[in-house]
Amino acid sequence: MKSQTSSAMILGASGLTGQALLAELIADEQTRQITLLVRRPLDISHPKVKQHQVDFDTIDRYQALFALDHIFCCLGTTIKTAGSKAAFQAVDVDLVRRCAQLAANAKAKKFIVISSVGASSKSANFYSRSKGQMKNALKEICKACAMSLVICRPSLLLGKRENVRFGESVAAGLTKHLHFLFIGPLQKYRPITAKQLATAMITIKRQESSQQISTLPCHQLIRLSENNQ
Repeated sequence: MKSQTSSAMILGASGLTGQALLAELIADEQTRQITLLVRRPLDISHPKVKQHQVDFDTIDRYQALFALDHIFCCLGTTIKTAGSKAAFQAVDVDLVRRCAQLAANAKAKKFIVISSVGASSKSANFYSRSKGQMKNALKEICKACAMSLVICRPSLLLGKRENVRFGESVAAGLTKHLHFLFIGPLQKYRPITAKQLATAMITIKRQESSQQISTLPCHQLIRLSENNQ
């Protein structure tokens, strides 16, 4: 019996995880169509992939493009890149929320978003607090519709970035030799590679769940990626 095929969108396909996810979706036999919303066209050509160059500041104009089965949200920036805390929140909270609302309006089946370990709207840390605010906003959207929401909460994300982040490079080097520490309550802080996260997200796409809203910590994401190998 032939597996049912589906359509997918990647928001943030130019980033570390977005690139890994695109490769996984192209290889996924169950994915027939991949829509990319990009600020600048990516150097890729494949029969499955259709790119749309959009202005994310006016993302509401592209409502029709969200009428797909699965929306993968890999959007995110840094305060350094954004230039200010307000500009950071405009992407990591407001833009993600607006995209989730568009997906809900278009009756997408599932919205899979990347958050972070420690995300909480009550956190004293600005980054974690912003991710928590994003989570709360998306949960409210999903409570009013039938769309499923899966929040992925990776810890340190490993992979080859275009712009090297010194702190992450140091942390990655240390955790490589201290992996045995990430057990019990500390396992949610275990580092994960972009490829592992992308593989886990493909598994999430395929899974049926009785829960409309799910939150997956890092060690569960790693386990999902290992089960899909």
